[in-house]
Amino acid sequence: MGDATAQKLLKPKAKGGKPSPWSRLLIATFLGYIATTLISAALTSALPLHRSEATMMSLLISGLVYVVVFLRVFAVKTSLRALIEVVAASLIAGGILLVTKGVIV
Repeated sequence: MGDATAQKLLKPKAKGGKPSPWSRLLIATFLGYIATTLISAALTSALPLHRSEATMMSLLISGLVYVVVFLRVFAVKTSLRALIEVVAASLIAGGILLVTKGVIV
């Protein structure tokens, strides 16, 4: 995806200034999946449970997290804000995952 294509998707339409629903759908679907995966992995490594129990718990919670991310993307005012929030959640979850795995001390 080129830079011009990304700018087109995130830019509001000229008529009425309403944002394109396609950009939000792409953000919610693909980046939401990445955010959910990272949050689920961070939960698995951070929960103080046995490994199999932590995996089952994060698997059950991941469905809820994906729905919340999807709803949040469509609830915010702009597509850019949605993109920033999903990327921030992914970075925070990735940081937690790195810290709990001992990569970053």
